[in-house]
Amino acid sequence: MGNEPNLNVIFHKVNTMDFSWVYDHNKVNWGELSELYRIAPLGEKSPEDLTTAFSNSKFKCFVYSNNMLVGAGRALADGADCSYICDVAVHPEYQGLGLGKKNHCKVGGAIRRAQKNYFIR
Repeated sequence: MGNEPNLNVIFHKVNTMDFSWVYDHNKVNWGELSELYRIAPLGEKSPEDLTTAFSNSKFKCFVYSNNMLVGAGRALADGADCSYICDVAVHPEYQGLGLGKKNHCKVGGAIRRAQKNYFIR
Protein backbone atom coordinates (compact mmCIF):
# COMPACT_ATOMS: atom_id res chain seq x y z
CA MET A 1 0.00 0.00 0.00
CA GLY A 2 2.71 2.53 0.86
CA ASN A 3 4.66 1.90 -2.36
CA GLU A 4 2.10 3.32 -4.82
CA PRO A 5 3.40 6.25 -6.87
CA ASN A 6 1.87 9.67 -6.51
CA LEU A 7 -0.03 9.89 -9.81
CA ASN A 8 -0.26 13.68 -9.58
CA VAL A 9 3.54 13.86 -9.64
CA ILE A 10 3.83 11.36 -12.50
CA PHE A 11 1.21 13.13 -14.63
CA HIS A 12 2.86 16.47 -13.90
CA LYS A 13 6.12 15.10 -15.33
CA VAL A 14 4.34 13.94 -18.48
CA ASN A 15 2.36 17.17 -18.83
CA THR A 16 5.50 19.31 -18.75
CA MET A 17 6.78 17.59 -21.90
CA ASP A 18 5.38 17.99 -25.41
CA PHE A 19 3.56 14.83 -26.52
CA SER A 20 1.05 14.10 -29.27
CA TRP A 21 -1.56 11.41 -28.60
CA VAL A 22 -2.84 9.73 -31.77
CA TYR A 23 -5.72 7.22 -31.78
CA ASP A 24 -5.59 6.27 -35.47
CA HIS A 25 -3.16 3.63 -36.77
CA ASN A 26 -3.29 4.66 -40.44
CA LYS A 27 -0.10 6.73 -40.39
CA VAL A 28 1.97 4.55 -38.06
CA ASN A 29 5.42 3.55 -39.23
CA TRP A 30 5.20 -0.16 -38.40
CA GLY A 31 8.97 -0.62 -38.55
CA GLU A 32 9.34 2.13 -35.94
CA LEU A 33 6.70 0.45 -33.75
CA SER A 34 8.50 -2.89 -34.13
CA GLU A 35 11.71 -1.26 -32.92
CA LEU A 36 9.86 0.36 -30.00
CA TYR A 37 8.55 -3.06 -28.92
CA ARG A 38 12.06 -4.51 -29.15
CA ILE A 39 13.72 -1.82 -27.01
CA ALA A 40 10.81 -1.34 -24.55
CA PRO A 41 11.36 -4.44 -24.15
CA LEU A 42 8.20 -6.25 -25.22
CA GLY A 43 9.93 -8.71 -27.51
CA GLU A 44 10.60 -9.16 -31.19
CA LYS A 45 7.42 -8.45 -33.16
CA SER A 46 7.51 -8.00 -36.90
CA PRO A 47 5.99 -4.91 -38.51
CA GLU A 48 3.50 -7.21 -40.27
CA ASP A 49 2.38 -8.83 -37.00
CA LEU A 50 2.01 -5.42 -35.33
CA THR A 51 0.00 -4.14 -38.29
CA THR A 52 -2.38 -7.07 -37.84
CA ALA A 53 -2.51 -6.74 -34.04
CA PHE A 54 -3.20 -3.00 -33.98
CA SER A 55 -5.59 -3.12 -36.95
CA ASN A 56 -7.64 -5.73 -35.10
CA SER A 57 -7.57 -3.82 -31.81
CA LYS A 58 -10.63 -1.66 -31.28
CA PHE A 59 -8.80 0.84 -29.06
CA LYS A 60 -5.24 2.06 -29.50
CA CYS A 61 -3.11 5.08 -28.71
CA PHE A 62 0.26 6.13 -30.12
CA VAL A 63 2.42 8.71 -28.37
CA TYR A 64 4.83 10.95 -30.25
CA SER A 65 7.46 13.39 -29.04
CA ASN A 66 8.97 15.62 -31.74
CA ASN A 67 7.51 13.29 -34.42
CA MET A 68 9.23 10.24 -32.86
CA LEU A 69 7.10 7.32 -31.69
CA VAL A 70 7.80 7.00 -27.95
CA GLY A 71 4.79 5.01 -26.74
CA ALA A 72 1.93 2.81 -27.85
CA GLY A 73 -0.90 0.93 -26.21
CA ARG A 74 -3.86 -1.10 -27.37
CA ALA A 75 -6.90 -2.94 -26.11
CA LEU A 76 -8.80 -5.90 -27.48
CA ALA A 77 -12.56 -5.47 -27.35
CA ASP A 78 -15.77 -7.13 -28.40
CA GLY A 79 -17.33 -3.74 -29.14
CA ALA A 80 -20.24 -4.08 -26.76
CA ASP A 81 -19.38 -5.35 -23.32
CA CYS A 82 -15.81 -6.34 -22.50
CA SER A 83 -12.26 -5.40 -23.39
CA TYR A 84 -8.81 -5.53 -21.91
CA ILE A 85 -5.62 -3.59 -22.31
CA CYS A 86 -3.14 -6.10 -23.64
CA ASP A 87 0.10 -4.12 -23.88
CA VAL A 88 1.67 -0.71 -23.39
CA ALA A 89 5.13 0.00 -24.81
CA VAL A 90 7.27 3.00 -23.83
CA HIS A 91 10.65 3.99 -25.25
CA PRO A 92 13.37 3.39 -22.60
CA GLU A 93 14.40 7.06 -22.62
CA TYR A 94 10.82 7.99 -21.68
CA GLN A 95 10.20 5.28 -19.09
CA GLY A 96 9.71 6.45 -15.51
CA LEU A 97 7.87 9.62 -16.55
CA GLY A 98 4.39 8.18 -16.19
CA LEU A 99 3.88 7.99 -19.94
CA GLY A 100 2.75 4.35 -19.82
CA LYS A 101 0.25 5.12 -17.07
CA LYS A 102 -1.13 8.08 -18.98
CA ASN A 103 -1.36 5.99 -22.18
CA HIS A 104 -3.20 3.34 -20.16
CA CYS A 105 -5.60 5.99 -18.88
CA LYS A 106 -6.23 7.37 -22.37
CA VAL A 107 -6.96 3.92 -23.82
CA GLY A 108 -9.08 3.10 -20.77
CA GLY A 109 -10.99 6.36 -21.16
CA ALA A 110 -11.86 5.50 -24.76
CA ILE A 111 -13.04 2.08 -23.61
CA ARG A 112 -15.18 3.51 -20.80
CA ARG A 113 -16.88 5.90 -23.23
CA ALA A 114 -17.73 3.03 -25.60
CA GLN A 115 -18.33 -0.06 -23.44
CA LYS A 116 -19.51 -1.28 -20.07
CA ASN A 117 -16.50 -3.24 -18.80
CA TYR A 118 -12.76 -3.45 -19.31
CA PHE A 119 -10.08 -5.53 -17.67
CA ILE A 120 -6.42 -4.94 -16.98
CA ARG A 121 -4.23 -7.95 -17.61
